[in-house]
Amino acid sequence: LDVELFEQMLRNSAFEVSDLRAIVAFTFSRLSQLCSPARDPEITARHRELDALLSQEGLTFEGFVVPFLKAFHTTVDDIEGDVAAYHRRMSANSGGNTPGTGGG
Repeated sequence: LDVELFEQMLRNSAFEVSDLRAIVAFTFSRLSQLCSPARDPEITARHRELDALLSQEGLTFEGFVVPFLKAFHTTVDDIEGDVAAYHRRMSANSGGNTPGTGGG
């Protein structure tokens, strides 16, 4: 992901739908690598929703960025929640001795 290119696109309102599709594909590919496999259907659905949005005639960047950021942050929140739940389970199973905390 070329951050400088993305910044220039924003500043100059110079974006193509194909550029936005590439950003969505890259972002959701990375997110799917971070999520548990059980989250794959949700991530795929969010990705498809954004693709459908990008297919709409007359889409503006402003009309795209809010749904994109919501989908991104919802997915990140899911990842954080899953990690926290995992740590709680591990802590409960180990009697409070979590790996890497010196207890153990």
